[in-house]
Amino acid sequence: MNKKILVIVATLLTVAMLATPVMAIGPSKAAEVRKNPHLSYMPFPGGVMSFLDTPYDNSILWVTRTEQPDFIFFLMTASKGQGKMNNAIIASGANWFNITSKPADYANKWIYLSGESGGNTWDNPFDDPDVGSHGMFYWQLRAMGMPNATAYEDALLHPDGVYRQLVRTGA
Repeated sequence: MNKKILVIVATLLTVAMLATPVMAIGPSKAAEVRKNPHLSYMPFPGGVMSFLDTPYDNSILWVTRTEQPDFIFFLMTASKGQGKMNNAIIASGANWFNITSKPADYANKWIYLSGESGGNTWDNPFDDPDVGSHGMFYWQLRAMGMPNATAYEDALLHPDGVYRQLVRTGA
């Protein structure tokens, strides 16, 4: 009888340990340790961005904010889109303010953000100082708080643009 109870307790304890998520400490805490060269961490006023650069041109960006809901972006290089372009919303200067001001309307939808090469670039009329015309991926990075030089440098790494999907994790 005692052995049965011991086996049941040991089984339940094992299942509980296996069910505990590996990233339970959160992506920003894992990035702070700085042992994974593919995981970067950038504090900003009001929160923290953690960026996981995975193989095959896929990336995950966690944004943890103190005053607003957290969110996650899935990013995929356009050349690896695997048919997502057939259903993706194409971001442009005409719909950009709607995409950024109403994120809940675009949650869990793939959006194509153009790169620095080719067409579909846009010159934001409200940027000060004026940084010129850039692809929509650059403007996404700027909307997330990246400075001009950093956003431009990262955008140049994706000349064909990226697909992004926003997942809201907070209320």
